[in-house]
Amino acid sequence: TSQTSVMDSTPVSKADPLTVSLPPPSKTLKGMEAVVVDSYEVDLIVSVEERLCATTKIVLTTLPEETLVVDSHLVVRFHAYALRLVSACISFSSTIFSTYTATHDQTEEAFTLYFPLPEGELVPSTFTLTLETEGEVHTVVRTQGVFRVLDQEERVGFATQFEPCYARRVFPCLDEPARRAPFSLNLTVPSMYKTVVSNGEMIEKSEPLQIEDSDGEYVEWKFKKTLPLPPYLVAFFAGN
Repeated sequence: TSQTSVMDSTPVSKADPLTVSLPPPSKTLKGMEAVVVDSYEVDLIVSVEERLCATTKIVLTTLPEETLVVDSHLVVRFHAYALRLVSACISFSSTIFSTYTATHDQTEEAFTLYFPLPEGELVPSTFTLTLETEGEVHTVVRTQGVFRVLDQEERVGFATQFEPCYARRVFPCLDEPARRAPFSLNLTVPSMYKTVVSNGEMIEKSEPLQIEDSDGEYVEWKFKKTLPLPPYLVAFFAGN
């Protein structure tokens, strides 16, 4: 699995990085401007150890007259900060590509992924980008992304602050005000939290369950898909 830290701009690849030929950076600068976001589906786990584990599915459509294919690579860009990229793949029809090379621009707080394509492979205008990432809950002093909520020094839950550009600290996205798309959120939190709310109406709540590499019981809360929103307006809270 390809892995990289957002603090490291060194290319990382499933293949030998010495044999990977990347397209010139000047050809990838339109990676975000060349697409529209059709929808997001975010499955987020907030663990008792205050880790964030997200699986984010982003449906993208390439604009007419634009292309994301450069030198036999499909090139995609998205915002992410203080997140570790665990895995990534693109899919369309029944085709999945999961081999990629990743670079990170610390100034732009953005990843660029290069997916090598077989010769002659045609990529449709609409495809799905699936990303697995890991991050962390912040302290109440640093209310950016997901942060602890305290009551007289006792932890009673967590909340979010994504404005102006902190959604990218929780899940990968095109984190700009004009980039509006519907969000579907599935939130898995410790079962001790009895009140969990988000932008959409809660439509399903699981029975207590276990998650890998964490203690205690958890409950998954599923929320109705929202109207189109920019990432900074997505919000959720869990507590008592």
